[in-house]
Amino acid sequence: GLDPIAPGDFAALVEDVWPIVESVGETGPYGDVTFFEMLTAMAFVWFERVGADFQVVEVGLGGRLDATNVVAPEICAITNISLDHMSTLGTSIAAIAGEKAGIIKPGVPVVVASQPAAALEVFRQVAAEKGAPLTDVSSERSWRMLESDLSGQSFELAGPNGKRMLRIPLLGAHQLDNAATAVTVLETLAESGVTLSDESIARGLENVKWPARMHFASRNGRLVVADGAHNPHSAMRLVEAVRDHVEFRRVFLVFGALRGHSLAGMLSELKQLAPEVLVVRSRDPRSLASDEVAEEACRQGLAVISVTEDVGAATRSALERAEADDLIIGTGSLTVAAEVIEEMEGVDPELYPYLDRQSEKVG
Repeated sequence: GLDPIAPGDFAALVEDVWPIVESVGETGPYGDVTFFEMLTAMAFVWFERVGADFQVVEVGLGGRLDATNVVAPEICAITNISLDHMSTLGTSIAAIAGEKAGIIKPGVPVVVASQPAAALEVFRQVAAEKGAPLTDVSSERSWRMLESDLSGQSFELAGPNGKRMLRIPLLGAHQLDNAATAVTVLETLAESGVTLSDESIARGLENVKWPARMHFASRNGRLVVADGAHNPHSAMRLVEAVRDHVEFRRVFLVFGALRGHSLAGMLSELKQLAPEVLVVRSRDPRSLASDEVAEEACRQGLAVISVTEDVGAATRSALERAEADDLIIGTGSLTVAAEVIEEMEGVDPELYPYLDRQSEKVG
């Protein structure tokens, strides 16, 4: 269903799974179970308990060695890849594609979204080796935007099954690519007898909810967009989407980043908007110090107007500085985007009380 698991059910799952986690850590050959591995196991147990008809399982990181790669899928899908998590997945598109291709299974159909040529070559090779039928969405489907506003965009999708007129509540050309990939997955599943009506597919796309992706909010006539862009490629997509869909005079950028991501690369893309930058440090334990982020921003010639460790305070400051025709963007990581949304929508914050700097804040 669409409802999140209830807190009580989640707590019960933790109690049920924890003894196994401890046992595996003590007796297994691979060391302690990671946080993500435990959550993955909990999810599979929960899906079985509620009698889920289908599970849509998203890889956590990479694919080949990911905890989710224990499933025997009906179909696999690989969205557009870029240079990210390079310390873990590799420093080239081909290397990262090799890790992503680890989810391709013998004889199981695989659908790939628009890809860099080097990535598509890897996917085709692995699919051929495993006898997995591959559908390249960008060469077998076409789509064009029909109209858009801040609530989403309507588009036409054409393929072997004819044309569809669809709408998604997401902005950016890349989201049309994602939607086309999702529809292609469903059309491919239909070939094996798993069918959804055209109306169900259209309604599903219309009801998509993806927080922190071109997520709009406003206060006193000032427009704010929170976006979880956290690498150069997604920052580029954010810049494109803002230019395509939003009218603005100046940009105030509430920006912070996490360790392990390309700080310089992101700022290089975002500086195309000539923003005034409010540097922040989110509460995430992996967040980079504000001074480190500010130093790189200044090195690239960006106008840094404040440095703080409080995303909410920076957001309020940007709102005070902005005029009605200006735009405020909160980005650099999902946690920065989330904390901007907390401020704008009155969401209770997620705290990390074991951190010294957080303990000082919450007293």
